[in-house]
Amino acid sequence: MKKQITKQEFINRINSIQSPIYSVSEGKVYENIKCYDNFCSGFRQDTGKTFIIDIEVLYQAYKTLNVIKPGILQKDVRFATNKYVSSPSCAILLAAGLIDKTGKRL
Repeated sequence: MKKQITKQEFINRINSIQSPIYSVSEGKVYENIKCYDNFCSGFRQDTGKTFIIDIEVLYQAYKTLNVIKPGILQKDVRFATNKYVSSPSCAILLAAGLIDKTGKRL
């Protein structure tokens, strides 16, 4: 079994991301990924909108799910309030080296 990373290590990995990053399968482009307080934000190029992700929700999903893909996150109760952050969430985890392209946790 792989050693779980701490929440601070998780945040540090996300903060080390260099923009732009790309969605896992849809070719969407995200920029300006930054963590602050308990949130992570970024900008989606094609819509011109900012997204905000609850870091605790994303970290718990990362710790508990074996495979992390947008469709899986959309069905997860923790993402029920904002299913539109599932694609950028996966792109962030991929760019941070926390999941592979198939969504498998690293």
